[in-house]
Amino acid sequence: MRAARAVAILLSTLAFTAFAVSGFAMWAALEGGGRVGAYLLIAFIVVAVGTAAAFAVLRGRLLQPIDMLAGELALHAQTRIDRTPTVDRDHWLDELPAAVAKLLCALRAARGEIDNAVSAATQRAEEQKSSFEAILLDLSEGVIVCNLNHRILLYNQAAARILDMRTRSDSIVRCSGC
Repeated sequence: MRAARAVAILLSTLAFTAFAVSGFAMWAALEGGGRVGAYLLIAFIVVAVGTAAAFAVLRGRLLQPIDMLAGELALHAQTRIDRTPTVDRDHWLDELPAAVAKLLCALRAARGEIDNAVSAATQRAEEQKSSFEAILLDLSEGVIVCNLNHRILLYNQAAARILDMRTRSDSIVRCSGC
C-alpha cells in the first residue's frame, strides 16, 4: 500500500534527520569550544520543525481523507442518499475510496431488494387478509381472530352482534380466551 510505504519513508527520513542534526550539533559543540547549548537548541528546532512538517503531510494525505470517508460512511449508514463518497485527489488511501464506493453500491442494491421484498410481503398479507375477511363475512357464526398478545385482529358481523360491539374501536379490546 502506498500509504504504508510513504509513512515509513517519512518517519525514517525524520529519524535520520534527527540523528544527523544531533550528531552535527555535538560535533560543532566539541569543535566550537563550549557553545553546546546553542547547537543543541538549533538541533531541537530542526527536529521539531521536521516533526511538524511530517505530521502536516500525514494529516493532509492520510488522516483527513480517512475522516472524510468515515463521515461519508456514517451518512450513508444512517440515510438513503444516492451519491458517491468524495475524497480529495491527493491522498494516500490507494483503492480504499473505490472499494467504499463499491460497498455503498452493494448496500443500495441490498436496500432496494429489501424494499421490494417487504412491499411484496405486505401486498401478499393484504391479499390474504382481504380473502380472510371475505370468508368471515359470509359465515353466520361469530368469529373473532386474536393475535398472540390477545388483541383482536378481525371479527365478523355475527361476532359483533353477539358481543354487542358497536364501533370498530372495540377492536383494541383484549380477547381473554383466544
